[in-house]
Amino acid sequence: MLEEQFSVAARDGVSLPVDVPAAPPRLALWALAGLLLGTYVLLQLLIPLPVLAVLIVNGNLRTQQQVVDFLISENGIGLALIASALAALATVTLAVVWARAWRWLVPGSPFEMADWLAWRKPRRIRLWMVPLITLPFVFMVVVPISLLIGPAEVEPQLLLFSSPTLQIASSLVVTTVVPFAEEFIFRGALYNALLPAGEPDQPFWRRHLVPFLLTSLLFSLVHIPTGFLTAGSIVMILLLSLFLGALRAVSDSVQASIVGHVIWNIFGALSLILANTLPV
Repeated sequence: MLEEQFSVAARDGVSLPVDVPAAPPRLALWALAGLLLGTYVLLQLLIPLPVLAVLIVNGNLRTQQQVVDFLISENGIGLALIASALAALATVTLAVVWARAWRWLVPGSPFEMADWLAWRKPRRIRLWMVPLITLPFVFMVVVPISLLIGPAEVEPQLLLFSSPTLQIASSLVVTTVVPFAEEFIFRGALYNALLPAGEPDQPFWRRHLVPFLLTSLLFSLVHIPTGFLTAGSIVMILLLSLFLGALRAVSDSVQASIVGHVIWNIFGALSLILANTLPV
């Protein structure tokens, strides 16, 4: 890989010495992407297990139906929400400390958070412009899909916002740590792992096409097991992923996709609160 060769290179517009590679080793980028994704997914599954085990051992949950009833109760949903929040927080923490840990493992490594996760000042668009771009996109996507394909809300989402307490807790989680964790995984580490080395005569679209498409597809697929099974929800999550990928590609920064993700989730949280509050 060109970025792993020692040559005259530039990062963020600054020339690097001839003995400094332009980007982290490809294998290390893949390791980071796998570590972040594994942490995020596995912790959401593992954290509730001790609580369920105690309830089963104590006889509170004797049958399979009782387990199912607990999982869809306010307490069960709250437990899942706590697991999601802790998993996202652990993922963000690992993402933030990775560059420092790598420098400890590889003394003299020049790579910063920008090199691993594209955590840098956006280019081509300003960060304050992202909400102005995202809000019209939300309305142009949500309304046509709801009218032509069907509601995009799925049952697990509605359950997360089924009571005033859950509405507050869920809104806080899905608009803070969750967007950071998911963007660090997909538009940060994984996007960088898929991004080929830049060449002066290589078109911008060709360099970004593969990471743009693959991260968008994987982001959508990861959400299917969480209940995104209806036609409207699948189309919605795919269009969201493509939009966030476009923000990442155009701005060359995960910060833009994080802001876009936060804005989208704020709108989604408000919609789900209204769906659970307004009479049918």
